[in-house]
Amino acid sequence: MGCLGCLAGPICTGLLLMISVWGIFFLGGVGGLFYNQSMGLMADLPPESDEEKRADWSERVPKIEQLYRDNGRNCLIAAAAYVVVFLYSAVRMFFIARN
Repeated sequence: MGCLGCLAGPICTGLLLMISVWGIFFLGGVGGLFYNQSMGLMADLPPESDEEKRADWSERVPKIEQLYRDNGRNCLIAAAAYVVVFLYSAVRMFFIARN
């Protein structure tokens, strides 16, 4: 595995495997809830400016929906990063077990 092979021993690799599996499920679930526009996650949206708070509700709804979509996409991107970490750790664990 070259230089990347020396980065993680068996304990670190196992820990990376477990954390990446948890991250994939957690961030995938939160991303799905953001795409579903869950009201429980409205507090986790970026704050609106004072001008946006004074706007009519019909103008605010599309902006809030866009914020939900943006947060959902960001969560799914982070989950994809965890998939990459999982794949690296799985390959590394395979080579450790083979030796």
